[in-house]
Parts: sequence; C-alpha cells; structure tokens
Amino acid sequence: RGQVVLARAIFERAVSELAEWEMGEEASKLYLAFASFEERRRELERARAIYAYAAEKFADSAKEAQLEFEKKHGDRAAVEARLVEKRAAEYEAIVERRPTDYDAWLDLARLREDLGASSDDVRETYERAVAAVPPIAEKRYWRRYVYVWISYAVYEELAAKDALRARAVYAAALRLVPHATFTFAKLWLFAAELEVRLRNLGGARKLLGEAIGRCPKPKLFEGYLRLERRLGEVDRCRRVYAKFVEFAPALAKAWIGFADFEATVGELDRARALYDLALDRDLDLPELAWKSAIDLELKVERGDFDDRADEARARELYERLLERTTHVNVWTSYAKYLAASDSADPRSSAALARAVFERGYEHFKDEGDNDQRLALLEAWADLEASFRDAFDNAANLDAVRAKMPRKVKKRRQLRPDGPWEEYLDLVFPDDQKAPLNLKILEMARKWKNSTASAQPASDKRDLPEGDDPGPRDDDRRKRPKLGDD
Repeated sequence: RGQVVLARAIFERAVSELAEWEMGEEASKLYLAFASFEERRRELERARAIYAYAAEKFADSAKEAQLEFEKKHGDRAAVEARLVEKRAAEYEAIVERRPTDYDAWLDLARLREDLGASSDDVRETYERAVAAVPPIAEKRYWRRYVYVWISYAVYEELAAKDALRARAVYAAALRLVPHATFTFAKLWLFAAELEVRLRNLGGARKLLGEAIGRCPKPKLFEGYLRLERRLGEVDRCRRVYAKFVEFAPALAKAWIGFADFEATVGELDRARALYDLALDRDLDLPELAWKSAIDLELKVERGDFDDRADEARARELYERLLERTTHVNVWTSYAKYLAASDSADPRSSAALARAVFERGYEHFKDEGDNDQRLALLEAWADLEASFRDAFDNAANLDAVRAKMPRKVKKRRQLRPDGPWEEYLDLVFPDDQKAPLNLKILEMARKWKNSTASAQPASDKRDLPEGDDPGPRDDDRRKRPKLGDD
C-alpha cells in the first residue's frame, strides 16, 4: 500500500520483458490494468497513451475501455472522434459481411467525409462500394446502388472540386446500368445538369437525346423540356413536346404541358387545337385535361391574354364535358362560372346558374343518385345565399332549402337468411311515397284477380242480378234417369 513508484515499475517491467505471444489473451488485460492504475493515480496523459497503444494492438477489448476513459476524462472533440472511429469500424464490419448493403456503404463514405479524411481515402471507399455490383438485373436491387454512384459524383464536384472526375463517374455509371432492361432518369438528368454547369450545352443535349432514344421515360422528357425552357428555345421545346405526346399519347400531363407551353408563348390557337386533340382521346387522367382547357378559356376571359374573349368557348367545353360525365362537381363548376359571367347584370347570371342547377337536380333525380343530389342542393343553396348581397333572393333560397331531404333510419337484410343492418336513407320532399292505405287497396286488387282466375270460364258470363243459371248441359247428361238400375 502506498508504493506507487514500485507498482508502476512492476507494470513497466512486465510490459517490457514479457512478450505478447507469451501471454496470449492476458496481454490486453495487462495493458488495461496498467492504464487503469495510472487513471486511479490521476496520471491521465500516461493512461491515455497506454489506452491508445492497447487499442491499436488489441482492437476489440481495448477500444471499449479507451472510449469509456475518454468519456470520463477527455474533451468533447476527443470523445466524438472515438465515437466516430467506433462507428466506422461497425460499418466496415457490416460491408464486409454484406457487400451489397449500399446504405452501409453510403454511411461509411459520408462518415469518412465528416472525419475530414483525405480525398484518396474517400474515393477508395466509394470505389469499393461501386465495385459491389448487384448480382440480379432487377431495378429494385439497383436503386440504392445508383444512389452510391450519384453520391460519388456529387462528392467529386462539390467536396473535391473536381468536375471532370464527376463527369467520369456519371459516364461510368451510365455504361454500367442495363438500359435495355430498366433505367434511372435521375442518373441521366444529373449528368446533363453537370454538363450545363460546365457550359457544355451540346453535351447535355446529346445525353438527353440519347436517353430519350434508348430508354424514353416521362421524367426524361420533362427534364429535357425544363432545360430548353430555361434556355428559351421555343422550337426545340416544340420538337421535344411532339416526341413526348407521340411516345405517350394517353398521358394527360404531356398534352397539358404542350398546350400550356403554347399558351405561354402567346399561341392560343395552337393551345386550343392541342386541347381539342387531347379531349378526344382516352387519357389516363381526363379530368385534368378538361380542367386545364376550361381554365385556359377562363384566363382569356379575365384578360390574361391579348386574345379577344369568347364566352361561348367555355360554355361549349362545359356542355361537352357534361356529355362525358355528370359528376356533381361539373354541374357546380358550370353554375359558378355562369354566376360570375356577367357582373353588370347579376340577375341574369343567377338565372343561368339556376338553370344549370335545375338540370343537374333533375338528372340525379332520374338516376336515383341521392348522395350527389344532396351535394348539388348544398352547392345550389350556397350560391343562392351569395346572391343576397346583389339583390333580394330570399324566395329562391327558400325554394332550394325546401328541396333538402331528411334522413330516415331504415333496416335492410344483407343477404337472404342473413343478418339485418340499420342505415340512413335520404328522403326528398318531391319523392314522397304513396299513402299507406294504397297498399291495402293494392293487396285487395291482387286478391280479386287471383280469385277470378281460379273460377271456370263459364262462371264469368254476365247474368242479370238474381238469375240462376241452372245446371250445365254436361251435368244433365251425366244425371241418371228415373227407373234406371
């Protein structure tokens, strides 16, 4: 006890005279005990040096002890450095076990970047990652792998400040992806954007043209069009849009973009012609095309373009749309458009909108679609209420509210011999059923018809009241005579 110098001398003699191969696994315990002794004596620098040497020699057990020591006695930077080193070792172990774990490769590369490692070390990590090519040519296995290439190129351009190396990375990635089976639009677009930043517009157009020729996708067309629109190349945009609608004639987004582009450059006749072509096709989202075509005419009416407004065009589009679909939103939008069409004469505008609502109401009444019928009435009531600021409209509003249905709880059988359930049904005032006594009369009529059909045909003769028709001829023939045996 108290012989600190002697104890230290014993530790120093042990680590100097005993070879590590002689002690085996006990060697790490000796160094850790020596470091713990120095730590207890508050010789922190000596302890830190011993822990560092032991961590280098015996990574598994000594690094944990070194991290605990730094947590207790080291500064924040030292602790974070040890934690980062530990995390890097974990990532190395993961990618060694699973070389195609691309998330682990990305985490390891970014960790090296955060540690301030040299460009060669980071590049070596990325090169090892991209060397682990997915073994199966399916897009879901390649998705994260392509992100490794993109991260590699972004590092070269932004961190290493070497745009030429980034271009080489994108070129290598594009050569590796099997574009005949699948492709990645993001990879093509990132490579083209790099060429634009390098002021190589010809190279960017060549890349995007190759992409559209080899593996066309809507995202590639959209990226190419964004580039040309930024550059103000109207003719090039028209050519690319023409290829786009030729490649995807059922894609509403392509037609809408083409028409919107023509409207933007002031070619309203071209835009209207494109919408006419699109609306006659079977599109994937026809409602978007109809809405865009109508919105274009509304913009013309508001004066957003120099072209003279023609209210008949918007009404014609609404009528054409009602021939395709009778959804309640179409009726409501049409009525609201008519209500705002003539601000100088709100009464006539209200009458036009009211006529549309009445048509829609009668349509849903005939179809028996009570849900859309109710939604139409609610929109109609809101519109009639909005007219009160312009003129006295209480009577019309009350008339619409009088059409509102009431909710009635009913029961129905889910299936034959099955359970019953309760549901809420909408009962409209103008759809009231006949009184209950009519049901009794109907039952009496059925009974009369059934009894009449059960009598013989001869009993149906019209006879004066009180006359007896007497026996029939066949009954007389069958009746025995008197005296017969």
